[in-house]
Amino acid sequence: MIEEVGYKPLTIERIMRFYVSPGIMSERITLFYAEVDESCKINDGGGLLDEDEDIELIWVPRSEAVQWIASQEIGDSKTIVAMLWHNHHK
Repeated sequence: MIEEVGYKPLTIERIMRFYVSPGIMSERITLFYAEVDESCKINDGGGLLDEDEDIELIWVPRSEAVQWIASQEIGDSKTIVAMLWHNHHK
């Protein structure tokens, strides 16, 4: 995780585990919430070149993320679940 985002988390909390498409696939996703602040920054993140990762970190205000869900700009279930959980719990 550190090489992807560049931060060593203060805390990590399991949010939930769910099936992507029950009855069709056995793939299950486990979502985690990791709390960080600027003191946790180790590097710029972005993944490892030798693993062919190309990750861009973006910061999105909560109100904008909630609007993305409402307007259905986001169609990825794990992202929707994570954002709704965060909006309700944090």
